Amino acid sequence: MQLPLFSGYVFVRIALSGEARFRVLRTDGVVSFLGVCGEGIPIPDRQTEDIQILLVARKRSKAASLPRRGRVMSGNLISNFVAC
Repeated sequence: MQLPLFSGYVFVRIALSGEARFRVLRTDGVVSFLGVCGEGIPIPDRQTEDIQILLVARKRSKAASLPRRGRVMSGNLISNFVAC
């Protein structure tokens, strides 16, 4: 059984247009974009590449005991709730 790395999040690569945002928001289960007032925050390619590298390393090394849970302390995935 595999669990999602970021449960409850969907990552999309879209044009920054109202039409593209609307199509994503119409998808079943999607509530909002992560960011200030639901505008969404671009995640740099380097950050997603680093996560992929980590996942490959974790699969290759059964002896490595990487944490299953953690708290995002900085970067674009940090939870900042702002009333809009």
